[in-house]
Amino acid sequence: MGSKSTYNISTSVNEGIVEVVVTGKLTNDSIVKLRNEVRTIANSINARNVLCDIRMAKGRTGYADTYFRVTESPSFFHNINMVLLDIPENANLRSFHEYTAKNAGIPIKWFTDADDARAWLKRKSKSDKNGSV
Repeated sequence: MGSKSTYNISTSVNEGIVEVVVTGKLTNDSIVKLRNEVRTIANSINARNVLCDIRMAKGRTGYADTYFRVTESPSFFHNINMVLLDIPENANLRSFHEYTAKNAGIPIKWFTDADDARAWLKRKSKSDKNGSV
């Protein structure tokens, strides 16, 4: 019994950054599906930097759901630089999401400005290259 998606995604690659734009309604179930789609897309092109723009999406989850979703993320997300781009009104989840992700070994940052998000990914990617053996 399949359920209809409540969101839409579009993807593009911009200067080595996979940009995923999400529109529609997000629910706990659809966020898990979305995470898997992002993983599939990023993995298929061996992406190291992903920007997930959820500013146009409706609905967010609370702290407990965020915690479980982040800590249950596939190991693939431990090896890429990830940015969530959201609206300022959802800033109450920012530090919690970043802290939870960091403790789970996932390099993720939360931004409200797309240019700042891209700049962070570029800096992070550059430092990863310089720090690798």
